[in-house]
Amino acid sequence: MRENSLKVLIQEINNCLDSNNDLAALIIALTIPDICGKIMFPEITKTGPRYKKWFDYYIGDFEQSPFDKNKPKDEQLPYMNGEIFYKLRCFLLHEGNDDIGKSISVDDFCIDYGKRSCLETRGFINRTDYLDNGSKVNHKKIVVWHINAYQLCKKIVLTAEQFLQTAEKENWELPTIQTSQEISKMFLTNK
Repeated sequence: MRENSLKVLIQEINNCLDSNNDLAALIIALTIPDICGKIMFPEITKTGPRYKKWFDYYIGDFEQSPFDKNKPKDEQLPYMNGEIFYKLRCFLLHEGNDDIGKSISVDDFCIDYGKRSCLETRGFINRTDYLDNGSKVNHKKIVVWHINAYQLCKKIVLTAEQFLQTAEKENWELPTIQTSQEISKMFLTNK
């Protein structure tokens, strides 16, 4: 049976989150802008620009604090936009690495997994590191950004669900995926 692939992936993300498998949920969530971007912007042939455009249109343009928009770049807090989410996608899916900090000029970048981990934190701090020889190094204006994977996945899911409603209403062509519930049931029974 062929099913709407976006609905299937949304359900898989939710299943992963329900079973505390946030890394798998994030990996699937990173593919959502690929699919939605292809649906919304089929005329854009390159994946990267299409991915970023969809992400910014639905999520990224709302993530930056209005207080930061008029500040110089070096005084703005980091925020999730299409460029950064695409980098995370490429790092995690192609390299198995979720530390994009150096590529986005964030000194202390971390993705926290689990519902109970802290919510997203962003800021500038002054930090002192103490070396083994007893001396200390003062760092001024360290950029810190910790992201909660569970919350990020939920944001992607909610956005994708809303997008799907729009796509169905507009009769946009939606991709499908072959599924078979009968095969999985066969393996789960003792018959």
